[in-house]
Amino acid sequence: MVKVRNFVTFMSLCLASTPCFADLIVENTDFMDLGKIILSQKESSAVLATNGDVELVGAFVQGTHIKNAGVLSFTYDFAEGETANRVVLINNEMPTATIEGDGCTITFSNFTATPTAVLLTPDQPNGKINIGASVKISGFCETDTYKGSVNIPYSLADEEGIAVIDDTPDATLQVAVETDNPITISNISNMSFGTVVSPTAAGTIVLAPDGNVTLNNVTMLSKKDATAGQATVSGVAGRTIQASVSPESLEIKTSDNANSMTVDTFTFAPSTVFTLPAGDGLSTQNIAVGATLHVGKDQPAGSYTGSFTVNLIYQ
Repeated sequence: MVKVRNFVTFMSLCLASTPCFADLIVENTDFMDLGKIILSQKESSAVLATNGDVELVGAFVQGTHIKNAGVLSFTYDFAEGETANRVVLINNEMPTATIEGDGCTITFSNFTATPTAVLLTPDQPNGKINIGASVKISGFCETDTYKGSVNIPYSLADEEGIAVIDDTPDATLQVAVETDNPITISNISNMSFGTVVSPTAAGTIVLAPDGNVTLNNVTMLSKKDATAGQATVSGVAGRTIQASVSPESLEIKTSDNANSMTVDTFTFAPSTVFTLPAGDGLSTQNIAVGATLHVGKDQPAGSYTGSFTVNLIYQ
């Protein structure tokens, strides 16, 4: 939750021949904060009520959802001897606020106020108005906190509705939303090319993601010993993910680093680009990784190991 205090002071004019009106102070005591949300659709929306409740479409939250409506506070500093009450009214014509995010556009519109007017008296010169809004998000925002502001028009009147200050300045309301794109990968089993007989000529072992092995100039003691790497990906249900490997060409070495072989041409199942199962919230998908091992002529005996990283990004 983000909390700041912005204020604007309107200084009224006081002449000997006219009534004296004191200062009206307007403060944005609370951001309008939609909190942290996870986008599950490319076009999503939210309605933030003036009591802080949120309805989401095409988005969801995880864990505790800290959010709040915007709050504007009004203080009228009554002049000595001034007895006439004052009314702050939120105007019906509300603007919109647009934030250009990273990969998305966020629009705050259809602002609502509760109450729409607040009475200020010499005994109670302070009042608050809660502001809600509709929020539309087009696109998938990168993980970040996006902030903006909107000018909320209001007027100051007497109890008969007659303006006592012409052309009051708008109240500046800060707005914010945080987006998250959770994605994790957990290793199930490591990739293994099994046991290879040192060849008299260079060759390759092509290990497919389904575990099938293709030998070229290489002899294995048992193809069953070769296993593709397997992992579980967890992310936003229905989102599409692209997988890649780094480094693209990997040197696996003996424990003394004296000898090495190259592993490259990594392949994925179900594919390099895949979509997580549909549903509400998060879902999981098992993936498998295969590759090609290059075995040198008269490759020295030993146990060769190395590691690579699977990189995942949302499309």
